[in-house]
Amino acid sequence: MSVKSMQARVNPVYLTAKTAVCLMERAKIPGAEEIACALALDDKALLQNMKDEETILGNTLVVEAKYRTMCRLIEASGIMTSVDLPCGYTPKAIYMTEHGRKFVGLDLPIVAREVEPIIRRLVGQSENVSFAMEYALEKGILHLSLCGRLDTISAPQLLLVWEKANHGGNIEGIRIDCTQLKYISSAGIRLLLEIQENCGRPLGFSGVNAKVKEILQQNGLAELNES
Repeated sequence: MSVKSMQARVNPVYLTAKTAVCLMERAKIPGAEEIACALALDDKALLQNMKDEETILGNTLVVEAKYRTMCRLIEASGIMTSVDLPCGYTPKAIYMTEHGRKFVGLDLPIVAREVEPIIRRLVGQSENVSFAMEYALEKGILHLSLCGRLDTISAPQLLLVWEKANHGGNIEGIRIDCTQLKYISSAGIRLLLEIQENCGRPLGFSGVNAKVKEILQQNGLAELNES
């Protein structure tokens, strides 16, 4: 199972923004095609709930009018920094960057974190690495080392590792090195609780900072085996 399908399991509601960028692609808005391609979107699947081509055309025109009007209003304002909420998978970030303006996009974490590296790549900026993970299976114990943020974007990566390692139900325990783990979101907590339930014993943590420890304790992972 792919990371994208895992994202859908962890975060079932985030397709509206992808539908919008498909409509922008149909409207020939610059940058929309590149974003849709980077996301590997299937517009037929995303637009299947629209009953006919006239409905799709109507929605396309609305999206195009909104996008072009907002860009012109921003230009006319003379403001050099724009904050877009919700930003979705908008190519507006590309447009603003190319016109010497600063763009700040805010949205659900799964949307903002997925589109950020795409936009950075398209405008020639380096990507921010927000999560990394190392793991090893030794004598039935799964050793994990997490770095960055365990959230709606990165949780599916951990889920893939867990399901692969636990194929056949051979995991006897889990030890998680949190020395470089900065934050855990509700999606990360849900996944840890699911892993603990399937493992049948408490997870072992080490190197937990105060913020992460508080989050774990508030969500039923209070018995930290910090060894």
